[in-house]
Amino acid sequence: MPTERKRVALLPDVEALAIAGYDITPDDEGRWNEPTTAINGACRRYAMLVEQAGRELASVLSRAEWNAIADVMNGSADLMDYSETPMVALQMIVPNLQDGDALEGTGKKWKIDVADVVRRLQSLTPAHGEAILAAVRWFWSHSAAIYHSKHQWWHPEFRRKAIRATNAE
Repeated sequence: MPTERKRVALLPDVEALAIAGYDITPDDEGRWNEPTTAINGACRRYAMLVEQAGRELASVLSRAEWNAIADVMNGSADLMDYSETPMVALQMIVPNLQDGDALEGTGKKWKIDVADVVRRLQSLTPAHGEAILAAVRWFWSHSAAIYHSKHQWWHPEFRRKAIRATNAE
């Protein structure tokens, strides 16, 4: 399946790309390195890691636990990367879940043991946290078309099928 090409204006984070091993600054002769290849490469590698971690999470969290996490992350600026300072995903998910339970009864609402979920989340890797954020970000960006009791919206394959269906239209 060919990749659909779209033009967008983008202000890349040059330092983040450098950390990922990509240099899009001009060379000694003033020629610009190709930013599209670097940005797409970094995105593909990130997606690969998110997908792998997402598959691993299938046996870690139940539907109700995924829905509870999405619920407490609703409206989080960090979820959509509006914050200037990136935060480790699990360091924002865990406190939001704990606060949601203490302040709004998230555990009762979703019939989950929040303390147990927190223990499991704290044992995960940063890649798992990124996979959770990616799924929740997609959920809130597409919440009008997602049924939390029907769709397995946290699976990377769900997002792949949704975007393919959108591009096929």
